[in-house]
Amino acid sequence: MIKDLLLYFALLLWFVVPSQAQPTIFMFADDVTAKKGELVDVNINVENFNDVIAWQFTFEWDSLVLEFVDIVDFNLVDLTEYNFGPAQIRNFIVSTWFESLLTPITLDDGETVFRIRFRVIGEPGQESALWFSGSELPNVASVNGIEQEIESEPGMFQVDEMTNATTIVPDNFDLNISPNPFLDNTQISFKLDKRYEDLTVSIFSVEGKMIYQQAHDLGAGKHAIEIDASSFSASGMYFVQLVSAGLYTTHKLILENH
Repeated sequence: MIKDLLLYFALLLWFVVPSQAQPTIFMFADDVTAKKGELVDVNINVENFNDVIAWQFTFEWDSLVLEFVDIVDFNLVDLTEYNFGPAQIRNFIVSTWFESLLTPITLDDGETVFRIRFRVIGEPGQESALWFSGSELPNVASVNGIEQEIESEPGMFQVDEMTNATTIVPDNFDLNISPNPFLDNTQISFKLDKRYEDLTVSIFSVEGKMIYQQAHDLGAGKHAIEIDASSFSASGMYFVQLVSAGLYTTHKLILENH
């Protein structure tokens, strides 16, 4: 599908006239911080988005810090997941979009056109720029039949320090880790009030290094997740973290000496 869009966009620009003086389209990503193991959405926003018919661009990030999950919350006519590539996304996306009836679109300044969802895999303190590089596809748009470069400003993502100060849990969550301390295995049990399609259980060392991570699709009700001591390289204190949309909690976990 992205190949068809690229061809159409190329044909569209073939018939437009060279760029003329007018307000330049500006696209940018918000600055974001989140903790290792969390899911985070990066907003892609626009300014001077007036009478736009089509765009193409390349957007990049550091794949050692952020792991691509999905593109969500499309807020533009005819914009869907099929407007993005490549098939296997690692450290960049390309996008080609056009309004199917070639009707110019205008959006308010600061409006979010879509969000990129990532899982944080970097270590605390690491950073990743969030920028429109134009490396695979040039950052250009068609504005009332006039080809125009898209200007941009890079956002910044930073991996936040580990902390257990923030807790967001549903009512009657009833989390219990038993035994704790443990020798061979332990069980994390809890109760959910609704379905969580991407509840991630992560375990970190006190230095912030992730040693275990598993995503679960869980419905409402009681659940128990077994943790085996083979995942741990040494005895001592660890942090177990449960993260999903609207759920965040961190608890101490202690592995005893064998």
